[in-house]
Amino acid sequence: MVVRMLLVVVIVFITLWLPYRGLLVYNSFATLLNKKKFMDLWFLMFAKTCIYINSAIKPILYNVMSGKFRRAFHKLLRCPRTAAIGNSGSVTASTTSGIFSSLRKSLKKSTPEEPDLKTDPGSSNDMNISSFKEPVQEDSYGQTEL
Repeated sequence: MVVRMLLVVVIVFITLWLPYRGLLVYNSFATLLNKKKFMDLWFLMFAKTCIYINSAIKPILYNVMSGKFRRAFHKLLRCPRTAAIGNSGSVTASTTSGIFSSLRKSLKKSTPEEPDLKTDPGSSNDMNISSFKEPVQEDSYGQTEL
């Protein structure tokens, strides 16, 4: 099972990187042999799109081919193990709201409470923002320096 998944990932990698790498090899030899480089804009865009597709398709391949990856991904997102999945394969709103509520809880834990200086200026200290003005100095010509 693992060998089959590795084989599929390698074949997809080679197939999707081949246009760009082929272009680089051809242009390298064209430079050495003083030939004209191949610089077709559409082919270059196609080759780079293949590279992006290669990056985007890997998680999909892992999900399709590995139950262990699916379980680890659900654990990473803190999805309940009995997530309700509809007939179309989409995750229902209860699972999605569970993910967002756990994210909100973790964000609340990680951000410290800060006093609001506008509503309660003397809550944490006796200074306010207006007391931090820098002194203005004048030079010998009467102009102010910042």
